[in-house]
Amino acid sequence: MPAHNNTNVRMRMRYDNPWPYTASTEKIGTKKFATFGPATPLTVTLGAKSGEFRFEPDNLKLTQGKLYALAMDNPSDVPHYFTALDLARSVYTVVVLAGEPPAEFKGQVTDLELKPGAQLVWYFVAMRPGTYDVRCPIKGHEAMSTIC
Repeated sequence: MPAHNNTNVRMRMRYDNPWPYTASTEKIGTKKFATFGPATPLTVTLGAKSGEFRFEPDNLKLTQGKLYALAMDNPSDVPHYFTALDLARSVYTVVVLAGEPPAEFKGQVTDLELKPGAQLVWYFVAMRPGTYDVRCPIKGHEAMSTIC
């Protein structure tokens, strides 16, 4: 796994209170999803301020039956997608929180577009084991891929 730079450290620090989602995350803890235990935090950065087209980290490891809070951030000047068709079929989405104040999206998530500077948190339970490709399908962004 690559060394973390200051951008990732900053992202992780924000994750402790990642935007004004406190009320929504408290709600998640009181629902049936609490039986899975507290959400395991993960962070993915799409793109880079330097203009590189990449996901950081380039590999995510999930455990079947665990609840995850996947925080995403796009620090670049161009939009990026987190497209994961097979992953979407293998997880149960609790909620996606995006915006300020947060909008809640519920249901199957196959594509998440992050505009420049956008952030969101995707809460999901990993339901089926497997290896899943994640990519950015924008023309010219083919180098952006990761594996879950």
